[in-house]
Amino acid sequence: MRHKKPQDRESLDLGLVEDLITPDHYIRLLAAFVERAVEVNEDYYTQKGKRSTGQKPYGAVSLLLLYIYGYLNRISSSRRLELEAQRNIEVIWLLGGLRPDFKTIADYRKDNGEAFRELLKAFNTFLKTHGYIEGKRVSVDGMRTKANTSRDALSVSKIKNRLEKLDGQLDRYLIELEENDQKETLEIELGQLDIKKKEALEKIARLQEEIEDLLKKKEVIENDSRKRINFTDEESSLTQGRDGCMPHYNNQSVVCDKHKFIMAWQVTSTSNDRNNLKPMIEYVEREYGQRPELCRSDSDYFNTKDIQELERQGTQCYCTVPKSAQAKKGKDQHGEPIEFTYHPQQDQYICSQGRVLVRRGYEPNKGGRGATRYQGTQCQDCPIRQHCTKAKQRSIYRYDDEQWKEDYIKKMNSPTGRRHQALRRAYVEHPFGTVKTTMMDRSQLKLRGKYKVQTEIGIYHFAYNFKRLTNLQCFDYLMKQIQNYGF
Repeated sequence: MRHKKPQDRESLDLGLVEDLITPDHYIRLLAAFVERAVEVNEDYYTQKGKRSTGQKPYGAVSLLLLYIYGYLNRISSSRRLELEAQRNIEVIWLLGGLRPDFKTIADYRKDNGEAFRELLKAFNTFLKTHGYIEGKRVSVDGMRTKANTSRDALSVSKIKNRLEKLDGQLDRYLIELEENDQKETLEIELGQLDIKKKEALEKIARLQEEIEDLLKKKEVIENDSRKRINFTDEESSLTQGRDGCMPHYNNQSVVCDKHKFIMAWQVTSTSNDRNNLKPMIEYVEREYGQRPELCRSDSDYFNTKDIQELERQGTQCYCTVPKSAQAKKGKDQHGEPIEFTYHPQQDQYICSQGRVLVRRGYEPNKGGRGATRYQGTQCQDCPIRQHCTKAKQRSIYRYDDEQWKEDYIKKMNSPTGRRHQALRRAYVEHPFGTVKTTMMDRSQLKLRGKYKVQTEIGIYHFAYNFKRLTNLQCFDYLMKQIQNYGF
């Protein structure tokens, strides 16, 4: 490959650079791993440097090292990385004195997502091979990250209001144009009217372009499940948070119990975690060739269909059950919950007031599942009727998997279930807290679009896993493992 070659680190002009980097400094491990990984498959990491003419490009090793070092130290801006390459003694050592400009740095991250992903995959494979990642017991959670865009978003109603205003402006300009055409027979005003006519035509053209653009955006929103879309970064989703409604990406991560390493991650545009548990476990199986024996998650992931499917496939699930799913809603005048108990022998419900609800019919597709409807027969003179229902008789639905759900709630309320709920917080919150506060410094993303954001989040996760590894194991042992590893 034809690239700009860095100077030999031990013979840099500064002389003292090698001495200033201690023999057991973590950047020596970082350099050793990245250099070995790229050396084995250099063609995969870069598409430049294959021609013998023109300016020599920077090599993949230099730019990968620069980015990973930056993300390890809260430096994700390409302009700041350019500055660090000129003044930071650790970066000068890593790059061998090379000083790429900010555009070169930014373009590499933007255009080489696959190279970063391959490096991250190689590092996690290294961790799995040496037993740092086991993958038998895992915890799943999601982390919202602020998208690189403003909170301004368009909805169908906003577009309709704007189109009405534009139509009004367009009508006024067309009337003005028609009046000018009628006056063109007057020779005295002709010169001035030509100017007015030209201005009106230009304004009409601009308005028509804006109307066409808004109609296209309206069609996009109507065909999307989201009600509002930010067209600066269309793939981000607007979600309610502490700072109001902001554009975010939902970063799904799987953390291994053994040493709290992040073993898998996926960036999604979903505003909640409900349908992400099963896909993440399946992603782990594809990447590592094994299915986790046990997984934990919080109540945001509670999806009875997915949990049942995972348990049928051999993964024991401990997903916190939301309070809304544990009992029928409603409280009486004294604030006591209105409860309904199912009696399978009679196939009926009895409420906390002793009133009976009998079977009235079956709906095969109630919320995507089959459900039997039960309706009250003695609600007319019930003392708490106004707190229970607005209808003549109270109705409740019993889904086909209701018995499974009741058993699952008992399982999660058992001592073992409560222990796993506590363990989930201990395992998965640690990586998220470190990434979001220590590495990201609660800042927004630098890239736009789900694919590029996946790359950026991956670099953060690589940085976390690398930092975690250096805290777990001594320098000499890790260096030997890297040098003897067959990439």
